[in-house]
Amino acid sequence: MSSSPSSLPGIVTVSKVSSADLPALVEAELLSFNGLGDGDARARTLHPFRADLIRAGISPHCWPDFAPTVRSRKRTLREARALLFKAELAGGDGAGNGGGEASDLTVVAGMAWLTPPARLVEQKGGRASKLWESHLRPTLDRLGAVFWPEGQADGTDMEFKRIFYGEMARARQEVLKGRDELMYTHPSHRQRRVGASLLAHCIALADAARLPLLLESSPSGTPLYMRFGFTEVYRSRVEYRGEVFEWPVMMREAQES
Repeated sequence: MSSSPSSLPGIVTVSKVSSADLPALVEAELLSFNGLGDGDARARTLHPFRADLIRAGISPHCWPDFAPTVRSRKRTLREARALLFKAELAGGDGAGNGGGEASDLTVVAGMAWLTPPARLVEQKGGRASKLWESHLRPTLDRLGAVFWPEGQADGTDMEFKRIFYGEMARARQEVLKGRDELMYTHPSHRQRRVGASLLAHCIALADAARLPLLLESSPSGTPLYMRFGFTEVYRSRVEYRGEVFEWPVMMREAQES
């Protein structure tokens, strides 16, 4: 099956991400993992400043981690390490893209991120990218741990990030050799089949390639994933400063069409 745009008529269109989409998509990403809800303890600990910025009415474009996240996503697109798909909502309200009333505009409402097996990925980073990953990035990370022991310049709790991402990598390697997926929807566009459209698109691609899908779920996302045939195959657990964090790792095996 090709990865050409697919849609739910009149509601959502799913297509590949371009660099021009990244500001709107990063806004949706930061707002999706904001730490406001009771079930969002991981985001609240990892990014302790986001909830306060939302309460203060500060745009995500002004948050300290907005620009670094855009740069990181641009690097992912450039190096083709993952497949990124966007969901655009037509005829909805303008929330998330500067408006507030119903219109004929199409707004970026969410993104799905697929990491194919390494054997299927054509690396495009070149020597400069390899140098960055093997030497420069680790050096900067070590310097950041020295100068910002509790968190990097954008406010992220780096100690928890190392623990959290370390457990994610361990679980992925144990269950499915390091593959992972990420999906999020702009809070203003939830309950509009945006997440379902992205998930259906990714499932169709995975089934056509005879590949399973693996993801870490949030409490709010678990019912949707179960509805699409995902089951819990592993439960991750970490402790940090007296608090226990648990989340399910879910998988869906490829199915014959």
